[in-house]
Amino acid sequence: MEITYIIETEYDEITPIKVSLKYTVKRENHNKLVATGKTLQTFVDSKTFKIINIKKVHPEIWSKLTKY
Repeated sequence: MEITYIIETEYDEITPIKVSLKYTVKRENHNKLVATGKTLQTFVDSKTFKIINIKKVHPEIWSKLTKY
């Protein structure tokens, strides 16, 4: 038996240094809530892995992230 899940993601908070995302997981057939979660991601330099300010380093990405 195969079970299909729907994962919904939404912004919780966004700053030039980090983004927090909220998740809900539901069973497709029953629309029953199975789990919720939250993650915190920081923007880092791809070579040094040091935290960066995405608004200053990549303003074009920041613009897309904050468009809506």
